[in-house]
Amino acid sequence: MTTDAADEDERLRAELGRVAPWGRAVLATLALRRLSLVLEEDGFAEPLPDARTYLRRALAYCVARMRQEATDLDPRALRAEYEALVMADGDYAEEPEGPAAWTVDVLDVAEYAVTAWHGVEDGGNEVACFDALIAVDSFVDMIEEMSPPAAGEGAPPLTDLEAVRRIRDLEAVGAGAFGRAVTDPLDEASLRLAHVYRDRLVTLAWAQ
Repeated sequence: MTTDAADEDERLRAELGRVAPWGRAVLATLALRRLSLVLEEDGFAEPLPDARTYLRRALAYCVARMRQEATDLDPRALRAEYEALVMADGDYAEEPEGPAAWTVDVLDVAEYAVTAWHGVEDGGNEVACFDALIAVDSFVDMIEEMSPPAAGEGAPPLTDLEAVRRIRDLEAVGAGAFGRAVTDPLDEASLRLAHVYRDRLVTLAWAQ
């Protein structure tokens, strides 16, 4: 890790330390939303059976919590579903290649987001939120490096779009005012980016 990257990580940790646990869980949910369309593409869902089902359930749980709605989904059951997908004989499986590698990255973000909500009550969700945001940063950076800009020359890099979105999300939840009047517009903005990221990702030759 470069000095600049390490400094950026420390700044993010400091910013998250000033956000309430509920707000951190919202940030993790918004991060997951931005990757939520990847597994709607068959090329990314097929390498791991049940990956799409797990992601939809994890997202539904996180969004329900963010909207302060009742949910029958159990974070411990979701954890078991995640482990069944990414572990073998009690250990994490070897990192796959090709589309499956991207799929596992999305599943990891889903697990971070679920964990962030599970840790709201005791305030112990800062690490999960940090991991979710950093994982999405890395995911978007890889898309930017490996795929051609869909909007042509002069379009802002995806990494810039992600950085701006994260700043705006942090500003919104950092203000301490919650409720759907705050979170719904943030969720809609992250969904718009989810379309952008998905559309760029499927331009990769092996994803077609």
